[in-house]
Parts: sequence; C-alpha cells; structure tokens
Amino acid sequence: MKGKGARTPRMRVVTIPVGPFVMNCTLLRDEETGKGIVLDPGDEVETVARAVEREKIEVVALVGTHGHLDHVGRAAELKEAFGAPFLFHREDRWLLEHLGEQGRMFGLGALREASVDRWLEQGDRVEFGSISLDVIHAPGHSPGSICLLGEGRLFAGDVLFQGSVGRVDLWGGDGATLVRSIKERLFPVGDAVVVHPGHGPQTTIGEERRSNPFVGEGARGLGL
Repeated sequence: MKGKGARTPRMRVVTIPVGPFVMNCTLLRDEETGKGIVLDPGDEVETVARAVEREKIEVVALVGTHGHLDHVGRAAELKEAFGAPFLFHREDRWLLEHLGEQGRMFGLGALREASVDRWLEQGDRVEFGSISLDVIHAPGHSPGSICLLGEGRLFAGDVLFQGSVGRVDLWGGDGATLVRSIKERLFPVGDAVVVHPGHGPQTTIGEERRSNPFVGEGARGLGL
C-alpha cells in the first residue's frame, strides 16, 4: 500500500545487460501512454524484442549514447524490427560509419551501420508520450557521447559509472575533455539524481561527486 501522497513514477526503467561487454541496454516506458524508447541498442536483438513485448512498450525511437559497437551494434536490426527512428549525435558519425570495422577488430563479425533519422545536439529533447528527456552532450569518452536527463534520472552512457568514468583510450577519447564534461555538465544536475550508466550498477550524482576517485572531491583527474 502506498503511503499518503506517494507519487506514482511516470517512467518505467528496464535495464537489460546484453552482449559480451555486458552493456546496459535500457528500455524507458511512459506509464501513461505506453510509448517508450530503446536506449543503446547494442546487442541481442531477440532478447530486447522480447523485453519490449513483455513490458508492452510502443517503441517510438532508438537512441545511441555514443558510437562504440557495444552500444549501437544492433541498432540497424532493431530499427527494422520496431519501425522506429534512430537518434544519435553527429560527432560520433565516424564511429557509426566504421561499425563493421569495430566488429571485426573485436572478433564479432560485420556489424551493419544504422541510418540516422535525427541528429541530437546539446539542449535537444527526446520525447515519448508525456515524458521529455534533455540531451546533454558530454564528450570525452567519445566526441559525440550524450546523456539523457529527466524524471530525476541521468542515463549516462559510458561517461560516468559507479566509482569510475569512461575509458579515454578508445577512438576519439580525451581525458581532459571527459573530466570537464562530468564536472561542468553532469555534476550540476543535482546530487539526488540517480545515474544509470552504460555498464554496471546505478549510482547517484552526489555519491560520485563526493567519492569518485577520478572526478570526485579530492580526485586528481585521470592521471594522464
């Protein structure tokens, strides 16, 4: 029984770890309308499709937080499966265009590039039903890395993790840029905001601001 005045969440969040890199593909559903999005369609097409059906989500868009294969490797197949547009940041276009090469480098075979229907920019919004999430451009892990913010949650891709940050030794990574993105664009959203990273468990902005060994209080950066 809900307590007096308890607020029913407007957005359902379903996390599905997929693929050999155990990436968090995330389904977001507006509880009022049933409309939703697939965030980071990286792998396991059938697993994701079954989850969408189980959660009764009408997929209106697929969103990639950045262009590494574990996050967008199956965007083309899932776009076809749901008949939904693919949203992405232009600065990671090169990575998307070389998705097949990424797959071969990691022994995963050829991956198909998904065509982009809408290029996202800082300050844009991703909307589904009554839900509107703000796009935060947070480069550093990759040039076009984005996060989505709304409903008290931050979907951080590979920018910020529980007790860690995204790698900067991959294509387009830059340590100083990543630290700046986190401190200037993510930390100001508020300590109470729950962070859903692209890998691993959720955390909060406050916890990472206080104790993250790379970007938290007293940290000395990435040591690069």
